[in-house]
Amino acid sequence: VQVNNRPAFRLRGGQWEEIKWHDVAVGHVVRVDKGQEFPADIVTLSTSEDEGVAYVETSNLDGETNLKPKRALAETMNCTVQQLSKLVGTVEHECPNKELYTFTGTLKLSTGADVPLGPDALLLRGSQLRKAAWITGIVIFTGSETKMMQNSMNPPHKRSQLERNMNTMLIMVLLLQLLLVVLCSILITIRDTQFDWYLSFNPLKGLQFLESLPTFLILYNNIIPISLYVSVELVKAAQGLLIHADLEMYYAPKDMPAMPHTTDLNEELGQITQVFSDKTGTLTCNVMSFFKFSVGGQSYGQGTTEIGRAAAKRMGVTVVDDRPQEVMGAKVQFWDPLVSGGAWRKLEQAPLIEEFFTLLALCHTVIIEKDEDGQPKIQAESPDEAALVEAAHEFNFRFVERKAAGVCVVSILGVEKVYTVLNVLEFNSDRKRMSVICQAPDGALVLYSKGADNKMFERMSPDALYLADTANHLKTYGDEGLRTLVCAKLVLDPREYGPWNARFTEARKLIGDQRAVRMAELAEEIERDLEFVGASAIEDKLQTGVPECVERLRLAGLKVWMLTGDKQETAINIGFACELLHNAMQQIVLNK
Repeated sequence: VQVNNRPAFRLRGGQWEEIKWHDVAVGHVVRVDKGQEFPADIVTLSTSEDEGVAYVETSNLDGETNLKPKRALAETMNCTVQQLSKLVGTVEHECPNKELYTFTGTLKLSTGADVPLGPDALLLRGSQLRKAAWITGIVIFTGSETKMMQNSMNPPHKRSQLERNMNTMLIMVLLLQLLLVVLCSILITIRDTQFDWYLSFNPLKGLQFLESLPTFLILYNNIIPISLYVSVELVKAAQGLLIHADLEMYYAPKDMPAMPHTTDLNEELGQITQVFSDKTGTLTCNVMSFFKFSVGGQSYGQGTTEIGRAAAKRMGVTVVDDRPQEVMGAKVQFWDPLVSGGAWRKLEQAPLIEEFFTLLALCHTVIIEKDEDGQPKIQAESPDEAALVEAAHEFNFRFVERKAAGVCVVSILGVEKVYTVLNVLEFNSDRKRMSVICQAPDGALVLYSKGADNKMFERMSPDALYLADTANHLKTYGDEGLRTLVCAKLVLDPREYGPWNARFTEARKLIGDQRAVRMAELAEEIERDLEFVGASAIEDKLQTGVPECVERLRLAGLKVWMLTGDKQETAINIGFACELLHNAMQQIVLNK
């Protein structure tokens, strides 16, 4: 009730009218101000920012604290309040579902324009507006049809072994009580009717027996320990307070004590036998840093990762990270005297390196904004993208800004150039790559692509160079625990691109699974015969104390499992680095 009575602003007659959340209906144009939650699932129409971009926090939905960019529709991003109030059209979209990261639909305006809608324009109920003064949008789902409510369900009550045993014993005690009540009722009936006949009890033995049942039920009610459950709950609540106040579990860097969100399973903590852990963000810091790259069959970048040193130690070799101290503490931890500090411009492979960093500066969905000090700050959908753009910046290939209609300003070696991003072929778990099609300042159409090596190599031109050498470099990078991407490009023929772009535009207007299938087909059609550009390697360091923690868990008899999408050798080396594996262990590899 309290949530649904929050204020919201609805557009009516060219004016913003304050209403309650429970009055928000499908089709309303609403405004949400900075710091407020969205009252419904909304398609973005305009924002306070010139480029139509706003950042929202979705921690209430998926637990992720990183801000996600949302973009207003190009057709409506510059509309005034009066123009929005006169907006006429219909929205066709998919049915309500639980998928937080997918959405398809089409806004059909009265002007005849059909605007495709995707997840980058969808604002979900429960998320908060963080970086924009305000945002306007049209409501498409309310109440139980919102994605937040579609995902909400009553959490199952978890019962510990102690509670299950208590319930079993309670049933046994109850049965014992009933047995005693019946037995005593039978005995008292026999005694009263045969020996105490002079007391004028009910002459009917059956009625005398039934009258005795509630009497003995009341007399024996104390057998069932009702207070036991209350006592156990009070003890669990006290344990929760002690866990919260335990200084041994206090994390000083983030001023974070242990937070027992539930006390249902306190007594089970000592019974745990299996620990399952994700790698990225749990065993590792999820803070990416550009470490090495391969261009023209030559690997660049010196130094060894923590995982690489652990792998070398396993082979009986001691490796020292010889990078300068100031580099090891920087955002971009790349160092190689051959290329650092602009030295690469003197190399024979300088044109190839320039093409590689131009690709890194363009092939992404990053947005640049200003921090409190007026300095440019990278906002990326993933830390990998941010690391690659920062690396390009370090080599003087600066992504300056992203404007409306896909216009991107890039400073290449101090010279600003304007590229227009015509299409974005987004990354997903099936494609394992993302591509952008740009129009260069000279008018050329170029497809830039980056992705997993197995997906990229199969799309290379038969005449592509340096693939064998690069494959060896990628194996070496993987052995060091580095996250690798292969980069490629393709210069498009405008005569072929025109018909393809027309089909791509029509595919974006489809709704539901049809859009995803059709766009995947079109991506496969154009991402072929690519020209190899280079490969990148990014480090994600282990969290502080992870090896010691895993070692203690193993010594305590717990079996620790690590989930990762890395290659087999990379996963094994990471296992050794975090003390999950030891040389004395027998390795059993199941890869089929």
